[in-house]
Amino acid sequence: MVRLAQMRRACLVFCLLLSVSVKLAHAEEQYSQALALVRSTCTESLPEEIARSMGISVQTSADVVLRGQVVGWRASFTSGTSSFLLQRLAPGNRFRGARLEWWRNQRAELALTVGNDCQLQIARRMHYDKHGQASAVIHLDRQLNHTPIRDLLNPPVPSSKAPKGVAIAIIDSGVNYTLAEINQRLARGKNGLVLGYDFWDLDRRPFDSNPDRSPFFPRRHGTRTASLVIRENPDAVLVPYRYPRPDMSRMRDLLEDLKNRGIKIVAMPLGSKRKSEWEVFAEAAQRLNHILFVVSAGNNGVNIDFNPIYPAGLNLENMIVVTSADDSGRPAEGSNWGQRLVDLLVPAENQKVTDFDGSEIHVSGSSYAASRIAAMAARILQQHPRWRAAELKQAIFNRAVQDGSNEWAGVGLLPDPQAQMGEVLMIGYQGMDRSAVQHGYELSLSIVRLEDSGWRDTDIPVMTNELRAIFSQCKIGLSEVRYYTLQVAPRLLDFDAMTAHTLTEQIDVSTPTVYLVRDTLRRPAYDGEAFGQANTQRLPWLRDSVWLTAGMTEPGAGLAHELFHVLTNSGAHVAEQGNLMQERTQPGVSYLSDMQCRQAIERGSASGLLIQRVN
Repeated sequence: MVRLAQMRRACLVFCLLLSVSVKLAHAEEQYSQALALVRSTCTESLPEEIARSMGISVQTSADVVLRGQVVGWRASFTSGTSSFLLQRLAPGNRFRGARLEWWRNQRAELALTVGNDCQLQIARRMHYDKHGQASAVIHLDRQLNHTPIRDLLNPPVPSSKAPKGVAIAIIDSGVNYTLAEINQRLARGKNGLVLGYDFWDLDRRPFDSNPDRSPFFPRRHGTRTASLVIRENPDAVLVPYRYPRPDMSRMRDLLEDLKNRGIKIVAMPLGSKRKSEWEVFAEAAQRLNHILFVVSAGNNGVNIDFNPIYPAGLNLENMIVVTSADDSGRPAEGSNWGQRLVDLLVPAENQKVTDFDGSEIHVSGSSYAASRIAAMAARILQQHPRWRAAELKQAIFNRAVQDGSNEWAGVGLLPDPQAQMGEVLMIGYQGMDRSAVQHGYELSLSIVRLEDSGWRDTDIPVMTNELRAIFSQCKIGLSEVRYYTLQVAPRLLDFDAMTAHTLTEQIDVSTPTVYLVRDTLRRPAYDGEAFGQANTQRLPWLRDSVWLTAGMTEPGAGLAHELFHVLTNSGAHVAEQGNLMQERTQPGVSYLSDMQCRQAIERGSASGLLIQRVN
């Protein structure tokens, strides 16, 4: 009897192994067929040709159009219980690559991508749990074998202590709450469960994923926008909602949930062109007039007054619509604008965020303008906890600069959403009187040194003496030099056109002003930059200023060079060898021609920067 039982167990194990091996062999065969199908695009240029050669049927096909040009095609095929989505890219009839997605019984199974050499580049397989739910995307190697890399699709939320702070709801594609940076700032109930909800999958796991284009390559947006909120405001508490893409009528339930949570600030870095998708949201949001909705204007490069994007185009009283500004105060490339429907231009280019995988990346666009203003609103609400949407909205608008930017946005430009009082402290002042110097024209100058910038007190007289010697060629003398030392927040040590607003706003010095800073955040980067009247129409706080970095090798000549730009209100350079105004400052090069001197005197006098001395 014992031997018979052992034989039965051995037979059972053998049968199971045989079954598994048959399944694996069948899977390998199907994988090979899928690979052959995607590789057929390398030689066959039309969906019909591929269908004939592979013995399958074409269901749909359409051109792929980019910037008005046909760059390839996208087609769907069927074979038995399998369906295939295939995209071929060949701009200018030159094959660039193709991607295949294989579905079986309406379940995503496999995705393959080949490059222009027809070699396999990416392979991914969908994994399903015991309940038949997609739980992970498994990365395969080039031989279509499993690797240890898995992209989880809906993992449980790790436990953490409930943080304190002002709550900000973020309606986006969810967040990667497995990242400690995100998880530690998630709002939690008394039972420890995360507040917020996944209104896409209808569960309490609002994990960052938008599989609308492809379940194998989901877009991950919410982690980036959420991470910027807590970088801008580390005391903020996140309440993440994954928006209900399959059924936008669920927005009513979403807004009801955040109302019950007592949330007053909602960031909405998302949108679409279909107004009908947002009608339920519009009706519910109007009733919740105590809640402030901060909405991105979108990144289509259009005026949404005439080409509306929603919900930005709903024009609700308790909504602020924001777009991304470049460092000249204009809408950034690709960002939307609108004098009627967009409220604020906000610097949101090259923002450092945490990506879905935990890495640091730089991002740009109006979505990140929404994150920055939501974080700002939370700081205001922390100081004024009884305020509602109307008061928060007005306080934010009061920070905008009325500089003519309402050509692009109704209220104007908000240069520095992180600005707070106390970030700039004057800790030193010294005036150096030079009125006894005999010159035809006199220049009064303010020099502002930032402590911890790398500039030393002893650098100042060396620079000004060299400046005096160079400008004496034009009979321009320094009547007075006022020297200030500032202690500033670390984020203000490096020059940026927008954060400079905070620095200049919190001190009162006369112009022209020279700022000695640590470095520059501008790209391309220059050791020195000058701002006259011609290039500061939208940035009035920079008018008649010079910004020099600690890395400048010829500070005296560099100061003279940049200050000459200010006096002449011109950014022009000359090619003349030995001239101070060559494009690059060089050691010992300081010559200014008579014509250049006349130009500096005429324009500097007209602007009030130079005063003619009367003996």
